[in-house]
Formats: sequence, structure tokens, C-alpha cells
Amino acid sequence: MSAVSEPGVEVWEGVLEVGSAKLRLVLKLTPTTAALVSRSSTEDQQKLNLLVDSVTREGLALRLEMKAVGAVYEGSFSENSGQISGQWQQHGKLWPLTFRRA
Repeated sequence: MSAVSEPGVEVWEGVLEVGSAKLRLVLKLTPTTAALVSRSSTEDQQKLNLLVDSVTREGLALRLEMKAVGAVYEGSFSENSGQISGQWQQHGKLWPLTFRRA
């Protein structure tokens, strides 16, 4: 899995395992004034771009909300900022998900 780097964009990659399905995810975070704008594309599902409606980044904590698919991701950046470890929540279920800097 490789992502094309864009100036000013943090690119992260992870794999969400839901049962026997493995969904490769690419998360792009862009700082804009006091907020972050991000999009997550699921490469295994026709490279869909899913809008992240709400992004909260406080210290090492990160929270993403995608209302269109009823999903929330809550994670923490590692001290060296090389990965984000957390949980994907969707339809009342939780799955571990770790993003690594691309």
C-alpha cells in the first residue's frame, strides 16, 4: 500500500479487520487554521473517499467522526508520532485500528 504525498498533508495507512474482511485505509490530515481537515479512502472498496465530518486533535489524542457511515475513530499518536493506535466504532461494534505514517 503506498500513498502519494501532498505538501502539508500527513498521510497515514492502516488495515481495519472486520471478521474475515481486511479493509486498507488511507487517512489524510491537513492542518487548517485551528482545525484539521481529513479524508479517509478505503482502497478495497473502489477507492471511496469518505468525508470526515468532525476532527478533534488535542495533544496526542485524535477523534474522527464520519456520519455518512456511522463511524467514529478514537486513537492516540505515539510519542514519536510514527503511529496512531485506537479503535474504530461503527454500528455499536468496536475494532482495533492502528495507522502508521506513510
